[in-house]
Amino acid sequence: MRLALFLLIALTVGASAKEHDACYRKKTGQKPCDDQFDNCAMASSRGTWCVPVMKLFVALVRTFGGISYKGMW
Repeated sequence: MRLALFLLIALTVGASAKEHDACYRKKTGQKPCDDQFDNCAMASSRGTWCVPVMKLFVALVRTFGGISYKGMW
């Protein structure tokens, strides 16, 4: 059951990550893109044991996403 839930969340986050990358490419603004990713990632894990992991993942994206947004990656 946990593995199935983990895979479902991974697929959802993967879709969110693709949208996030597309948002960065459009140069919409790092904060709006990160906010959109945060909302999607947290919605996909709401009510599950993955919430703390997703919070960490979102924090990493917010902290280090600027490297990608500015084209340094």
